[in-house]
Amino acid sequence: MEANRDVLKAPQNPPLAVEPWDKEWGIGISGLTGEPSPFPRVNKLLKWLKDTDSGCDETRARIVTGGFEKYAAYAQNIKWALTLRDVLSDYPIRIWPDELLVGELAAPPNCAPVYPEFSIDWLIEEFDERPMEDRKNDRYVISGETKNALRALAPKWKGRTVSEAGLSNYTEKERQGSHLGKGVLLESLFLYAGVGHICVDYAKLLRVGFGGIRAEVRERMAEVDAALPGGVERSEFYRAELIMLDGVKIWIERYGELAAEMAEAETDLVRKSELLTIAANCRQIAEGPPQDFWQAVQLWQFATMLIIIEANGHSVTYGR
Repeated sequence: MEANRDVLKAPQNPPLAVEPWDKEWGIGISGLTGEPSPFPRVNKLLKWLKDTDSGCDETRARIVTGGFEKYAAYAQNIKWALTLRDVLSDYPIRIWPDELLVGELAAPPNCAPVYPEFSIDWLIEEFDERPMEDRKNDRYVISGETKNALRALAPKWKGRTVSEAGLSNYTEKERQGSHLGKGVLLESLFLYAGVGHICVDYAKLLRVGFGGIRAEVRERMAEVDAALPGGVERSEFYRAELIMLDGVKIWIERYGELAAEMAEAETDLVRKSELLTIAANCRQIAEGPPQDFWQAVQLWQFATMLIIIEANGHSVTYGR
């Protein structure tokens, strides 16, 4: 036990600012110290985040519920693109002290957004029967206002969620044996959330930017003949992609505008310069490809946040 305490105080393999690509890290190195980064700024941000109670935020759930009502007559992929554009356009954005890379999960720091389109009944059940505030582990502090807002949204999703669609295909025996039936077959990751364990084509995005992808979509869309089999579906798919790209542009530009506003009011000259650079980065990568390393990492961050805001897939990797 004493040896373990010593390891927690001073890991034998602390990270450096620059590491060889083939360094052998061992297991759990970053978790063996309160300062896992070689950069004090990063450690300060990590401590701030860890000191913030885990919570839950209803904003995404509210916007998505409204979108599914507002765009109910549209094809599913267009309805979802319009809804996600609303999320990216409307949720409150923030830039926190010491941040150099911006972008959140449509929720405040250390708060979980809610995905009612996948499932929500289990969450209401937790609120009412097993309060998360009382947990010894994985404790969440959730306000009564947030709980009431989510309770009000839950009936609107009855019979319309991915989890219910999945379970409707089960036989009674299969349902009893499933995790949702309190059995042994564990499929919850695939009914409670979107596609995970994936790595998207970051290299292409870094090469052409969102504007390059938009140009490719328009080119493909111009080739579609709606009179041919599958033509309508292809046209709807490309239309949904363009709507989504509009939302992404709005979203990234919002962060750029916020950074510029904060820079104008900032009195610390170093932080002012950082905020002005963040604003310039966002203006460039809202459509164009990154022009330097900082912009590339920021675009990488936005792309990954976008995937998770859309569908909350488990284990979305940054790649190698």
